[in-house]
Amino acid sequence: MSQHDLPLWAKGVAAALLVISSWWLLQTDTLREVAGPGIAVLSLGVVSGSILLGMHVPVGLWPNGPWRARFSSSVIVIVALVFAAFFVLFDPGESLGDAYDPAMLLTTVIGVVAWGLAFTMVRQRPYIPWFAVAIGAALIPAAATVVRTALLDAPARLCLLTAVPVVDGTSCEAPAFQTFGFLVAAIAPAALLTVELTFRRLLIGQPERAGLLLVVIAAAAYGVWLALVAPVAPGIAMPWWLGAAAAVGAGALFVLSGSLLVSAVYTATTFAAYEALVRATPGGTALPELAQRWEYGTAIVLIGAVLAGIVYRRHGTLAGVH
Repeated sequence: MSQHDLPLWAKGVAAALLVISSWWLLQTDTLREVAGPGIAVLSLGVVSGSILLGMHVPVGLWPNGPWRARFSSSVIVIVALVFAAFFVLFDPGESLGDAYDPAMLLTTVIGVVAWGLAFTMVRQRPYIPWFAVAIGAALIPAAATVVRTALLDAPARLCLLTAVPVVDGTSCEAPAFQTFGFLVAAIAPAALLTVELTFRRLLIGQPERAGLLLVVIAAAAYGVWLALVAPVAPGIAMPWWLGAAAAVGAGALFVLSGSLLVSAVYTATTFAAYEALVRATPGGTALPELAQRWEYGTAIVLIGAVLAGIVYRRHGTLAGVH
């Protein structure tokens, strides 16, 4: 076994353990009442971190350099203030009450600290282009939906900036811009410690040694997790097949950039944009209706396919399988 990664059989066992443990925790009434449905997400980070540390494998929350010359606590404070500014500026009030519980709040707070540590230990300038790619790619499906709605569905205008009544007198749950800004800042730190640590770092492994097969396997595991957890966790709304397609893109970005921070931004932007569109639809359009919009699902699948194709060209199919 490599000292830097887990063998394939261990990844398979870990994936099964993680999916089953998340589902089981949601069925445990005591834990769910105290921590909320977010315990299913928090458990991913706890179990994945324990497996990596127990197998003496680097956790890898941030990329391997370029390292800063010295540790600066002020950088952590600045990062925390940036996240806090997003929370205050885009505060959605009561509209996201179903998405945030004690477990998710704790995960987000710890995640903000982890982001601060990453920025104070590793210079992020080389990864700026990858952050831009992650944000841009994740916004394409939402942008396509907004354009189509504006051009073809005029009676069902989206509430982009304000939740004002529309032509039929039905107001939106929350404006898209406000929901998106808040959720991006909330999900990016939480995802780093949970979804990214599990379905990218643990199941894909070292990014420079991973090929397309590992990206697809990890995305499939994420889809299974979503299928089991999403129906009973109000804060996890994306359908499993869309989540799996988005996970292909996130996994590919992790392999290409070498940074969990980049894949966390892609995951957060994709989920936040999806949730923003749902809440900005007059009358509270059901989640499956947005998922069935051909331009939205097609864009997510195509983006994942393009990024997966780049991984195939650079790393091949079976790299990292041992």
